[in-house]
Amino acid sequence: TDDEENQETSETTAEITSDFLAGSWNAEGGVGGRVFEFYSDGSSGKYNMNESGLGLPFAYDLSNGTITFHFGAADTDPESGAIDCTGENSFIIRWEDGNTEIFTRIG
Repeated sequence: TDDEENQETSETTAEITSDFLAGSWNAEGGVGGRVFEFYSDGSSGKYNMNESGLGLPFAYDLSNGTITFHFGAADTDPESGAIDCTGENSFIIRWEDGNTEIFTRIG
């Protein structure tokens, strides 16, 4: 029906905001094995590699469909990628190096 088509379209074209990102996300593909926690402050968080339990800090910026991560305090080479909402609890980042990661909400 038209209502179902409109709902599906709105889910895939929703803008990614810091409120949407707040929480924990499992990342698959690309580097893989990472769990990201985006803080509700809208600019930072931490991530774990391979469920190591060690939370490594990051800061991020959202601008015009792009997310830029600054990993660690002395990061001089930030990582950027196009970010697209794929549903209520998932999004994709297409990194500049061509890798893609799918993020699924876990908390």
